[in-house]
Amino acid sequence: MKAHLEAIRTAINAACPVDLWSPDPGRIPPWMSIEAPSWAPDPDECMCGTPHQMEAAIRVRAIAGTPDGVEVLLRSARVALGNGRRLDLTVPGREVSIRWERGEFIGLDPDATIPGTNRHPAVGVDTYTLTSHPKEAP
Repeated sequence: MKAHLEAIRTAINAACPVDLWSPDPGRIPPWMSIEAPSWAPDPDECMCGTPHQMEAAIRVRAIAGTPDGVEVLLRSARVALGNGRRLDLTVPGREVSIRWERGEFIGLDPDATIPGTNRHPAVGVDTYTLTSHPKEAP
């Protein structure tokens, strides 16, 4: 699964850090993370032995100093990941695509504070559907 998440990170190619799964707890905004909450607990699990199609919900989380900043990050990720259309990704041995499903929310995180500012960061999440199946033999 990690190769799938790396392919998504490569496609986003944002001007801010993009972490897989969970970021450093002390990271200062802006940044994004890519998570697969419906996937197995081990992101390093190899997909090369999975002989069938699988679908997984992928969440792109953006953290910024303001809700407007979060919207800018999520919008840039949406454009990079097909702008609502299916986007093919490169993963060895698999045919993989991703498609934006919905925006979950944008709001302030009252449980966190940006170091040195005493302000709450803004957070937003978009959900995508990742589809993956083995490549057909030539």
